[in-house]
Amino acid sequence: MSSSKNLLIWVQSNVNHYPGVQVTNFGKCWADGLAFCALIHACRPELLDFNSLDKDPASALTNLRIAFTAFKQMGVPALLDAEDVVEIQEPKSIQTQIIEFHKSSNVQASLFHSPRNSSSAVLFVFFLFSFSFVFFLVF
Repeated sequence: MSSSKNLLIWVQSNVNHYPGVQVTNFGKCWADGLAFCALIHACRPELLDFNSLDKDPASALTNLRIAFTAFKQMGVPALLDAEDVVEIQEPKSIQTQIIEFHKSSNVQASLFHSPRNSSSAVLFVFFLFSFSFVFFLVF
């Protein structure tokens, strides 16, 4: 299984139970901002109120700005901006943003100690090692 697929499985296990969120790829699924917000809420629910988000696609920029503000509060570098996600939907960029998100010590603490997410944590650790190894070989 590829490292990209492992990352997708990890994300799905954390966000697909949220209303209006169905992550199947690293492109269009992220454009409305709800997947980013759900992932943040799954790990750090105090940073945003997922239920108060507007699920209307016209609110995509607002939802993405909320997510990137939460990233900043967590110390996660914003490698994208809201407009990039809406307009470009570049899978590798979105994957990289998610990896940066996971590197946050606050995220690791909340995911690795949650019984609901124990299998997804193991998958993600496998993904990180796989991705690092492949990255080392390629570059």
